[in-house]
Amino acid sequence: SHVTLGNTLSELGALDEAERHLAKAIEILDAQQVRDFQMSTSLNTQASVLERQGKYDEAEKALRRAIANERENVGQTSDLAMYLGNLGVLRRDRGDLADARALQEEALRVEEAAPATDPSWRGLLLNNLGHLFLLMGDPSGARPVLEQALEVERRVLPADHPQIATTLQNIGHVKLLQGD
Repeated sequence: SHVTLGNTLSELGALDEAERHLAKAIEILDAQQVRDFQMSTSLNTQASVLERQGKYDEAEKALRRAIANERENVGQTSDLAMYLGNLGVLRRDRGDLADARALQEEALRVEEAAPATDPSWRGLLLNNLGHLFLLMGDPSGARPVLEQALEVERRVLPADHPQIATTLQNIGHVKLLQGD
């Protein structure tokens, strides 16, 4: 299928080819009026490829469409939390920290209501929110969120996992800013 091929090409770094196959997959899904998780997943993958290509406006459009599709046709799922979190990271990277924060907070609420099958996802969402607090100049707000992220990650990930290292780095930054 075009989605599988697009995913594989993306993983191999062949982004232009991946983009073409994912666009074709979405075109086929649209023509067949498919509005289930396949559409949302394809759009999310397309957004990832577009973001890696530096096509941020197109990536944001694909993510917003994935979110709308998931809400309207699938419901409150852990996938919706993932798409919201991905859009939050994109908005953060584009400098809109307030929107990024709102998206990350919504992603956490959705994930709490419909937990992901991978429990490390919650730790990542928490770390992303804590990092946003740091970027917004609020280390006091960041600290409890990052400590919660670390608690989740230590419970579900191996001790040498890079996600734990990232959270520890963010906590170190908080402590430095707070003079600890």
